[in-house]
Amino acid sequence: MVEFRLETERLVMREWRDDDLDAFHAINSDPKVRETLGPIMTREEVKALIERLQKLQEKDGCCFWALEQKLDNRLIGWCGMIRGAHDVPVKDKLEIGWRLAYDTWGKGYITEAAKACIAWAAEKFPDRADRSFPIFP
Repeated sequence: MVEFRLETERLVMREWRDDDLDAFHAINSDPKVRETLGPIMTREEVKALIERLQKLQEKDGCCFWALEQKLDNRLIGWCGMIRGAHDVPVKDKLEIGWRLAYDTWGKGYITEAAKACIAWAAEKFPDRADRSFPIFP
């Protein structure tokens, strides 16, 4: 199976790898990043999160993908789409999400990545262009 990879001018969204743990744990250990998300995450919690995202990618073909800067291949967070949970208004529809290292905020990375995600979804699900009903079976 071909590994997922979506590129923009400055960024790469890709599947998660086991060696992403240290960098993603550092992001989730930053109080500024976690300010509105909840408590600082332990290494074990971040590892479990990455494993959940890997399973989502395998099951649904999408997840909140690892987000790298092309300039230096640095993991700076995530951006991508998941199936909306059963208890939210977007149940079974694409939910876009992101999380970035604090020092990368304000550089337009999320706008760039999110536009690429939306274009990817429109191409992958052309018969669901109005997004008014679930895209997942």
